[in-house]
Amino acid sequence: MNAAMMSVVIIVMLTNQISANCMKSIPGPRPYGSRGPLVCDFRNKLYSPGDIWLEDPCMNCTCDDTGSYECCGYGLLAGPGLFVIGCDVNRIDCHTGELVDSDGPGSCTEAGRLIQVP
Repeated sequence: MNAAMMSVVIIVMLTNQISANCMKSIPGPRPYGSRGPLVCDFRNKLYSPGDIWLEDPCMNCTCDDTGSYECCGYGLLAGPGLFVIGCDVNRIDCHTGELVDSDGPGSCTEAGRLIQVP
């Protein structure tokens, strides 16, 4: 099996398994002293329990009543994916990306190939 075909097989195997990935924080601070309400501190922005925000077009976040936030990415933001050595993925939208050189011209043998994830 040649290198190009192996790269395609790896891409298909990896991308068919990706759908969503979530991360949850530890409880947030009480900004108004120990009696104040819990808040979620995400990237130096404070959110109240029950707040829902779109951090990225492909990542939704919520703040719960313990001061923890949970962010769930989907599509290409569903988690780490090693597509092809020497390649990065330029995201076109949540589910489509293009393989590009990561280590200089010619490092990605599949540069220009579009990938789709569920």
